[in-house]
Amino acid sequence: MAMRWPETIERIVRSAVESAAAGTPTVLDIAGEAGYGKSSLARWVARHFPPGQVLRVSARENDQADSLAVARQLEPDLPPDDFNRLRVARRLGEVIDERHLSGPVALLIDDLQWSDPESIDALGVLLERMAGDRVLIIAAHRPSGPRHRQWNAVMEAAEALFRITLDGLDQETSLTVVRAEDPSATPEFADALRRHTGGSPLLLRSLLSEYPIASLRAMAERGRLPAPSDLVSMFRAHLSELDPEPVRVLETLAVLGDTGADEFIIAAVAGVDHVDEALAALRAERLVVREEHPVPRARIFHGVVRAAIYETIPLSQRQRLHGRAAARMPSARERLDHRVAAASGMNDGLASDLDAFADELHDARHYRQAAHTRRQAAYLSAAPDARAHRELDADFDAILALDMDDVSTLGDGTGAEPRARFIRGAQLAAERDYSAAADVLATLTDAELSDLDDRAAYRARVIRAWATISCGRSAAQAKEDIRIAETSPDPDRAIQGYLSITRGQAEFVTTAPSGPETIRALTGGERSTLAASPEGLSTLAWRGTSLSFYGLPARQIADLEIVTARLGDGIFDFGDGAFSAFQGFAYFLDGQWGRAAIALDLARVGPRLRPAPLTATLLPIASLMAGDGDTAREELAAARAIRLAEPQSAAVGLGDIVEVLALLLIGTPDERARWFASRTADFGPMDAYAGRHVQLLWKVARAVAASWAGRSDVVADEVRGLREAEVIPWGAQVARWLDARIHDDERFADIVSPISQNGIPDFPLLEALIHLDLARRTSDRRGDEARSRAERSFTAFGGERLLPLLFPDAPEGRAADPVAASLLAPLSDREREIATLLLEGLSYAQIGRELFITRSTVAFHLTRVYAKTNTTSRHELVEAARAERPPAP
Repeated sequence: MAMRWPETIERIVRSAVESAAAGTPTVLDIAGEAGYGKSSLARWVARHFPPGQVLRVSARENDQADSLAVARQLEPDLPPDDFNRLRVARRLGEVIDERHLSGPVALLIDDLQWSDPESIDALGVLLERMAGDRVLIIAAHRPSGPRHRQWNAVMEAAEALFRITLDGLDQETSLTVVRAEDPSATPEFADALRRHTGGSPLLLRSLLSEYPIASLRAMAERGRLPAPSDLVSMFRAHLSELDPEPVRVLETLAVLGDTGADEFIIAAVAGVDHVDEALAALRAERLVVREEHPVPRARIFHGVVRAAIYETIPLSQRQRLHGRAAARMPSARERLDHRVAAASGMNDGLASDLDAFADELHDARHYRQAAHTRRQAAYLSAAPDARAHRELDADFDAILALDMDDVSTLGDGTGAEPRARFIRGAQLAAERDYSAAADVLATLTDAELSDLDDRAAYRARVIRAWATISCGRSAAQAKEDIRIAETSPDPDRAIQGYLSITRGQAEFVTTAPSGPETIRALTGGERSTLAASPEGLSTLAWRGTSLSFYGLPARQIADLEIVTARLGDGIFDFGDGAFSAFQGFAYFLDGQWGRAAIALDLARVGPRLRPAPLTATLLPIASLMAGDGDTAREELAAARAIRLAEPQSAAVGLGDIVEVLALLLIGTPDERARWFASRTADFGPMDAYAGRHVQLLWKVARAVAASWAGRSDVVADEVRGLREAEVIPWGAQVARWLDARIHDDERFADIVSPISQNGIPDFPLLEALIHLDLARRTSDRRGDEARSRAERSFTAFGGERLLPLLFPDAPEGRAADPVAASLLAPLSDREREIATLLLEGLSYAQIGRELFITRSTVAFHLTRVYAKTNTTSRHELVEAARAERPPAP
């Protein structure tokens, strides 16, 4: 019988369906305890869509430990080792796109409380980036708990959210359910059953199927209805009336779990000859359902019923069935789970097998499953030391999976044994609390590290080195830890990327400046060769980020485009948005501001935790390019606060560059004059940093800041260094510009005007800044010409919204004209991103892949782009852009 839902629920459902059909990505959240009808309601909602427009997934309890298990139900071809949320979101979007052509799409997720966090994260990324998609996400789950953190975040970000909480059947619906069995049932009788079962549809139907109506009436009149807590006893009595073979099959299905199994396995585990007849009998009793997979499968119709039947099986019989299942299940994971369930006490052999399987899971980057398996091994370990070590190894896998709530090591780590201190330090590092992590890990002595097994010692040294370098402490100590770790006979691939990056940063800080040799080292090596191995990819990543300090944006872009396309996300895979942020910075320097905005937008999607100092330092550039000076200032201040808390050397130097560039663009004279002293007060004299590094773009920033502070001696030092950097194509011209900044305006104009006219090779932003500087300091014809060049340059970059901030004292109307005339000025940030890629010649599908959005979202935004630009097609938009934006000088 189909459930009839209360009018209030039906009204919410109609609104959600209409919202999705109108082009608003919509979430319908259905919460309810087990047996309260949430799955039935979700299926009823899905019937509002044509069958071919419904995507269905059902999470199972074991899915919590299997990263992307739910996402793979939608897209089975997801790469097994790809946990990047953006890429997974893109693949899910492609699945939805395939059905969008025929109309609105419903995505039904049943028992979402069992879903793995990675799948929900990917779904959240997809939903956040959707616009105009006719999609309804229907999520059915039990009331919120700790595992719902990701889903709650998804709901908070949803453009349209409808919520239904099922707290039991009402009187009208209960009467409908009872009268389906007994049309003469009175409202009083139906209400007595409703109150007795707490309004649970499952328990109500169980009573109606188990007892004749007349018996229930008599029991109701005497006030002796069987309690819902007697569900186990009720099934025990029911099973006693069935034939032995169906009972054995039903018990076998209860042991095999919520997903059931194919008929061959059921027959083998149950030991019955006529499994098809037994299953037919159980289907007639409405206890079992048949599902069509590649091979037919059977399962008990509801998890609550399965659990109740499982409780009716005597322990010894349960263990025998689990033992038989362990010998017959197809996967190693299932075989081990059944062996664990069949165990009757400590079992060191099984614990060793579990530990070995956990190692395989760890190496395959299935960290959550590895943690779960190691805890099973610990539970079965007889020796206390082995049990403790396996628990701590499970904690490390939980940290890699970012499941911080599952880490059992508590406290600040002081006084704990060495392995526990390492786990606590690793947890703090994963949470980006590098100073606290370094404090805990510094307590590990060489003797204690030598007593650990090789892999644990490797992990401890690498994580300690990373925490040490990240919080700005002794790079020499970090370098020594890395040196020792590299000699380990048992390295852990999960954190080899951290080893490579930390080694590069430590060498960067401790190696004496060598001028051209340093730059040649950063620009040597064949990219295709480096990209062919994980170690080479780490080298490319380090090289691409390091080039940020040297003013070689084209080379930096080439390196980081490979890195951002390949690296996954997860705390120890460097997917915290940093490389997208560095790529955005390179595009910013190269004058490709549309691309820069895209990369920085993706960098904001990356972190699950607070951004690392380097990432936080770069993110304000997006607001700067958008002409939002107030937000840019707030973000720059917040990023400086992060660097103060974790004064990582590279982040401090990068912060100097970004802040000086921001002040060159939008700073007031007072802000520029105060910056040098403010920076010294927060991070110490810049001289100390200059003595350790030969970062040419940082030298430019220092010289500019020194000129604001009247420090001609510092300017002279940096100018000298730039003139000696023969391998940098822009060094000599920029040195002349910086040297001129300490002269009076007339002398400055004489020196800089030819530089502005001739341009700066290979560095578009620096060239535009020189135009800007000349325009601001010169009031004659040369200044007017420089201003025109600056306006054309920034407009060509895509920075027309910044122009009013560049010339705040301009006569009324002058600064606003370029913005008013700009084709893309009226567009939103996402519309500008899409227009930028369209103007580069990308197709809808290519734009979707670049921005990790669906084709429907691309089409939605392009409709708005055409309307706002008074164009009707790609061709018209391209022609209008070409007519408006001549090449920059």
